[in-house]
This record gives sequence, C-alpha cells and structure tokens, in this order.
Amino acid sequence: QGLLADCWLLSAIAVVALHPALLRHIFDQADATLASGRVVLQLWVDGEWERVHVDDMLPCDEEGRLLYARSHTVHEMWVPLLEKAFAKHAGSYGALDGGQTAWAFLALTGDPAFKLVRRAADAPGGADPEPPPVKVCTSPPS
Repeated sequence: QGLLADCWLLSAIAVVALHPALLRHIFDQADATLASGRVVLQLWVDGEWERVHVDDMLPCDEEGRLLYARSHTVHEMWVPLLEKAFAKHAGSYGALDGGQTAWAFLALTGDPAFKLVRRAADAPGGADPEPPPVKVCTSPPS
C-alpha cells in the first residue's frame, strides 16, 4: 500500500486483477505507448468511460523505491500506473487517502457496487446495533 491510506482502492484493484479482460479494457491498449512514457487508462466517470492520460514518472524515495502502490513483482508497473490515474482524476495522491471501495469498483468496472449490511436480528446473538442504511456510491466521495 505504501504511504497512502488507499487500501479501499487497492482492494478493488486486487479483485479486478482476477479479470484480465477487464484490465485490458481499463488499459487502453490502442493508446498504450509505455515506451514513450505515456499510458492511457479508462475509468468510469459520470456515466461514461473517461480516458485518463498518465506518464510513467512515479513518486519514489531517495533509493528509488515507489512511495505508494507497488506490485510484488519488481518490474510490474500496472498497479502504480492505475493508482496514478485515480490520483489524477481525484486531483492528487493525497485525495486518495481514505475512500470508498464501492466507488473504486464503479470506476474500474462501470457497474454500481452495493454495500450489503446484515440486520441486527440476523447477526449471531442479535446484539449488533442497528446498521446504517445501505448506500449505492455512484460518484467519488466529496
């Protein structure tokens, strides 16, 4: 996860990673020119796929280690590039510090995500407090 509290985003990315066709859609292969230092990704924003252009200049420390998201595979760069696209859309890396996984799923898939909350009466022992109402996140939190 690095120095950001963007586990909400990284958890959605981890699930999407299980679907290669979806990743190919997010990374617009027709415009992927990493050799030139530029990548185009697609995020679902306001009801349509928005192309987000990012370069391959990623924040690193003095030893050249990535400050934020990174893959366990040293030269695999799709995770930090996808995180950078979210940061660009949100306005900065700092804007990714805390967020909603449902919005990340929506932006990555184009499909709304739902948070299902079990009623207290269904919980073991029935002692849980009344949960908040279920919300559907259709836009980034403000």
